[in-house]
Amino acid sequence: MPSRVTEARWTAGWVILWLMLALVALITRPVLPIDETRYLSVAWEMWHGGHFLVPHVNGLPYSHKPPLLFWLIHLGWVLWGVNAFSARMTAPVFGLLGLFLTVHLAGRLWPAQHSVARHAPFVLLGLPLWAVFGTLTMFDLPLAFFVLLGAVGFLMASGESVVSGWALAGIAMGAGLLTKGPVILLHLLPLGLLAPWWMQSGCRGLERWRWYAGLLIALLIALTVALAWALPAADSGGAAYAQAILWHQTAGRMVRSFAHSRPVWWYATLLPLVLFPWCFEMPLWRRVRRMRLDPGSRFCLSWALPPLLLLSLVSGKQIHYLIPLLPPVALLFARGMAALPWPAAGRRLWPVAFLFMLAGIALLALPGLPIDAGSLPAMRKGMPIWGLLMLAGGIVLFLWKARTRTAAVAGSCAAVSVFIALIHVGPLRRVEKAYDIAPMSAKISRLQTAGRQIAVWPAKYAGQFQFAGRLTQPLATPKDRTALRKWTKRHPGGYVVLFTSQKVSLAHGLRPEFAQPFRRGRVALWRATVLQRAPKVIDRL
Repeated sequence: MPSRVTEARWTAGWVILWLMLALVALITRPVLPIDETRYLSVAWEMWHGGHFLVPHVNGLPYSHKPPLLFWLIHLGWVLWGVNAFSARMTAPVFGLLGLFLTVHLAGRLWPAQHSVARHAPFVLLGLPLWAVFGTLTMFDLPLAFFVLLGAVGFLMASGESVVSGWALAGIAMGAGLLTKGPVILLHLLPLGLLAPWWMQSGCRGLERWRWYAGLLIALLIALTVALAWALPAADSGGAAYAQAILWHQTAGRMVRSFAHSRPVWWYATLLPLVLFPWCFEMPLWRRVRRMRLDPGSRFCLSWALPPLLLLSLVSGKQIHYLIPLLPPVALLFARGMAALPWPAAGRRLWPVAFLFMLAGIALLALPGLPIDAGSLPAMRKGMPIWGLLMLAGGIVLFLWKARTRTAAVAGSCAAVSVFIALIHVGPLRRVEKAYDIAPMSAKISRLQTAGRQIAVWPAKYAGQFQFAGRLTQPLATPKDRTALRKWTKRHPGGYVVLFTSQKVSLAHGLRPEFAQPFRRGRVALWRATVLQRAPKVIDRL
């Protein structure tokens, strides 16, 4: 059995890697539109307007997500005041807690194989999908944490802690419902229903009926927790909001996606990318073919495969929807690595070395590419230096030989973490101005404080400026060009924020009051009187 000091050192290793990723991302990267800016704006309007029951964005009820993440952001603001850093650290903290729960599950599933618990957090953090989205203010890391917590509850209920296990599973599912809606049931219910397959005792006869009765009780606990918010919120938010949170965002998304609709096979094509670098460990796959499925492996397969199939059948798909499936996959990889004789697990970190070299070649070639679109022109300056650095890192990784299996796993995780950090510090810094809406938000805030009316167009405004500018009033959103023209006539002293291309903004010799890059185009602030004198500017939008 390894000493506590040794285990503490390895734990400190992956905690430090997580902290490095979080700090580098939050320091070097602005709040990204559209998702991050929108979620922080919802939290800000909830805080400023006191709408703690019904979330709002730009003054309107926001029905797309439940309120738990916004409430947790407020917890940081209660302690440290309204600030971007604590708000942006809320979701990443769930990523850290998820790593600890993964270690706990590994110890429960394979108590005699200590290397599984030692390797699992490195494997999970070494998955780029977990590492990258673990630094974003989104709902998938909190959801993954509650899925992990529910899995712990199931294991407790399958042992001697029946009552506390079902209570924990019910609370976890309820918190998941308040985080991202019924999708947590898609992740946990198949695991509960397949208990006769993965339970060591077999779960037969009366024991099976007791298990399903407990699962039903846990589900009732979860629904009670969720309805404790949903029913008062539906009553307070009105009929349209009630229909949205009770139907449109749940069954409506499952049956026919109103966003991100993709074919059934889409996730299958992404699996090599999602499982990089561990899926390229060839000795591991050869060993897996000869391994017997123990109860722990069956538990993880019951946790990962049915939700993957169900998510593939749902019409709306995004790559980050797979994040809650990564912990069981990491556990399976860690279990397979524990069965490999050393040095069959591999001494060289060639998959990550190949990633560094490929990135280095791409950055070296970037200045010569005949592409003048998007953010590429801004990225060209200085890229050869970063390309050479990536190539050098790839050569070092390819030549480096790990002395132990744990060192190889930890080394791959560290290399992936350093790669992501270098991308943030280097290439992404060249394009951050196109995603940093703080300057425009500050302009809007000053005008609003001075009593000016402000509209934004096109009308599909996602609240990008509300939190960054700490705006206290919603922005007008004319629904079409005719409504925009009428708005400028009614508010001659007002301003209009236009999301436009470079050519349109400078048309007719007119210039806006302020403009800045925004993604592939730019966002410009115009006086309403100027737009009245140049109606063709609006016509060409």
